[in-house]
Amino acid sequence: MRKEKLISRRLFLQGAGLAALCLSGCASIISDIQSLLPGKKPDIQETPDITLRLAMTFSGDSMYAGGAEEMAEKVREYTRGRVALEILAGGTFGTEEEALEAVKSGELDLCVIGGKLLEEEFPDTKVFQRPFLFDSADEANYAMEHRTGQLMSACFLEKNLTLAGWMETGFSQIISMEEVTTAQNLVGRSVGALTLPERETFWAAFNAQALTMSAAEQKQALRQGRISVCENTASVMWANFLYGEAQNLCWTNHFFGFLPLCLSGSARNSLENLGEDVLPAFLRATKEGCETQWRYLEQVTDTSVTRLKENGVYFQTMAQEEKARMLEQYLRYAEDPARGLTPSEEWLKALAEDKEAFGRL
Repeated sequence: MRKEKLISRRLFLQGAGLAALCLSGCASIISDIQSLLPGKKPDIQETPDITLRLAMTFSGDSMYAGGAEEMAEKVREYTRGRVALEILAGGTFGTEEEALEAVKSGELDLCVIGGKLLEEEFPDTKVFQRPFLFDSADEANYAMEHRTGQLMSACFLEKNLTLAGWMETGFSQIISMEEVTTAQNLVGRSVGALTLPERETFWAAFNAQALTMSAAEQKQALRQGRISVCENTASVMWANFLYGEAQNLCWTNHFFGFLPLCLSGSARNSLENLGEDVLPAFLRATKEGCETQWRYLEQVTDTSVTRLKENGVYFQTMAQEEKARMLEQYLRYAEDPARGLTPSEEWLKALAEDKEAFGRL
C-alpha cells in the first residue's frame, strides 16, 4: 500500500512538472520535459571515480547475491556512474568475521553479517532473539525503518560503520519428524537449533534439549536420530533436502533473521568526498538492492512450499494462543537474572513503539 502511494505521488509530481513547463512557454524546454518522463535515465559516465567491494559468504547464485547484483546496478544508475560496486560472493574474501574486520580497518568497503557475529559485535541486537517478536516481515521492516533501526544505526556509528541496509533470512519454523504444534510436543525432544546462545535457552524453556548446529548439519543429525526436531526456514528445508528426513513443518515464525549491510568509515568518506549528493544516492541504491533480496526471499519461500507439498510435507499452523503461552513460559524461564539474558530496555521500548505504530497503519 505504501509503495502504491509512493508511485502515485511520483507520477503526480511528474505530471505537475510537465504542466509547469508547458505553462512556462519556453520553446527550448523539450529536453527538460524528456528528463521528467518515466524511464528516462540520467547520463552515466563510463569510468567510475571509485569502485567499492562488497563481500558475502552466500554463493553467487543465491538470492542474496541476486539482491547485491541489483544493488550494483542501482549504484551505477543513481550515482550516474561515479561509483561502481563489485560483489565478492561465496566467501571469496573470507569468513564473515574476516570480512567485518576488514571493513572495520578499511581494507574492505562493505560486508553482510548476521547471526552470532551480529550479536557479538552489537550486543544490544540480542533483543531480536526474543521469540515471537514480529508477526510479519512487514512489521519487522517497519521497526528497522523507524526507532529500532535508529538504535541499530547508532550502534554502527559508534564503531565508525554505517548501516547501509539489511538483507533477511526470514522467519524460522519448526521442522520435525512427528507433528509439533504445542510446547507440550517439545518436551523431551532433541532439537537442532541454529548457532546462537539464546536459542539453547529458548528450547530449554520447553524442556527440550538444544543441540546447536549449522543448517548444513541438520539433515545428517536427523538421519542419525540425534535430533527429531530442528528450526529453519521453509526455503532451507527444501534446499537442504531436510524433507527427506522430516515430513512436518509448523508455521511458528518464532524468530526473524536480519543480515545488516556494513559500510566502512573510509568508504563513507570517499563517497562524501565525491559530492554531497553521492552518499544519499549510494544509500538509496543499497536499500533498494536489499529490498530486491526481500522479494526474492518471498518468491523462494513460495516456490519451496509448493515443492515441499509435492514431496509429501505436511504443514501445520501454530495457534496464536499457543504462541502467547509459549512466550509467557519462555519469559518466565529466560528472565531469571541468573541467566544474564535481560535485553536492553531501550531497545524493548523502541520495538514496542514501532509495533504499536505499525498496528495503527
